[in-house]
Amino acid sequence: MAFRDLMPGPDEARGVAIGFILSFFLHPIALIAVALIGTAIEPASGGLIALPFLAFIGVTQWLYVLPIFWLLRRRGRRALAKGVLIGGALVFLASSLCYGGLAFLSMQDVASVRRIQQNERDHPRGDAVRSSLDGTKTTPQILRGVGRPAPRIRLLQELAHPRRQRRSEQPGFDQ
Repeated sequence: MAFRDLMPGPDEARGVAIGFILSFFLHPIALIAVALIGTAIEPASGGLIALPFLAFIGVTQWLYVLPIFWLLRRRGRRALAKGVLIGGALVFLASSLCYGGLAFLSMQDVASVRRIQQNERDHPRGDAVRSSLDGTKTTPQILRGVGRPAPRIRLLQELAHPRRQRRSEQPGFDQ
């Protein structure tokens, strides 16, 4: 079957639309079947096998879409077969776009982390770095609060546990 044979004829539009809808109804049926098979194999947690099946639906759907396509085409229901194949192709495309987008976002995050790490290596700052370099305090001591806390740590401590204001510092106090 060539690619040009997939184009629906004028009298096939309804059959292709029904086949397209049929391909989307096959997904929940296949998901339930996989969960039941998994439960039959391992009663306690066998239904969880449906999760990877669902996560990779773009690829795993071809296990049931292609045989149904072949069966419909063989029985002479070419319009339905085309619709099922088109529906499967669209699910594969949507799944690929989703995972491609996630991969792109992941690559952006990795690039950002590397840029930040390089910037921190090029421009060391902060008391933890300075203290560990001059040997007065090690980083674990700073994190535990040994000795005089670093200014940022003091600020965080003051934000977490605000001290009581003196009476003269309170708003509305006039002498």
